[in-house]
Amino acid sequence: MFTIYTQENCPNCLELKNFMKERNIQYTERNINEDFEAKAKLIMNDIEVTPALSIENNLFGGNLDYLTRKVLEVNG
Repeated sequence: MFTIYTQENCPNCLELKNFMKERNIQYTERNINEDFEAKAKLIMNDIEVTPALSIENNLFGGNLDYLTRKVLEVNG
């Protein structure tokens, strides 16, 4: 249901993953430095920052507060 797009040395990526783990929310991680398809997907959707978040094939980029709110909207 959730996919987090990350890259190395990204403190917000780590914070979002910790947020998910603390709430026992399962996610898939795609590192854009290793996964060129994932990077292309972000580029095609005009997302230039990580973390980015896919929720049921809807892709969101933005600041950490916005992304955590999106997770809570879906996961309560």
